[in-house]
Amino acid sequence: MRGYYALIQYCPEPSRAEGANVGVVLYCPEAKFLDVQMSLDNDHARRMFTGATFDSERLSAAKSAFANRLKQVGQDFRSVEDLEQFMRTRGNALQLVPPRPVRVDEPAASLKQLFAELVGGRSRADAH
Repeated sequence: MRGYYALIQYCPEPSRAEGANVGVVLYCPEAKFLDVQMSLDNDHARRMFTGATFDSERLSAAKSAFANRLKQVGQDFRSVEDLEQFMRTRGNALQLVPPRPVRVDEPAASLKQLFAELVGGRSRADAH
């Protein structure tokens, strides 16, 4: 089936258009599937954005809130345009990269594979 994935990036300075991949979203309208996996730690973001302004606890809280909000509003998504509209409402340091199409056989397994390929490390889902 057809699905769409979008990377979640930590972009502390959006004007620079630099980001660290911290999660991935998979949306499969046909299966009514939308889920997100976030990185368990913030090591990659910390390495990319060193300095006094990096706050690991704040990033962890933002990732959790982002995932919870997306899962909540995503229950009402009917098309990829709904995901794109959600993307446009994000104005903080966590940004969604525009969705890209992907062939999906089993959504949960595909999400796990996308996370491993594009984000790496352990996900919060793996920790439970």
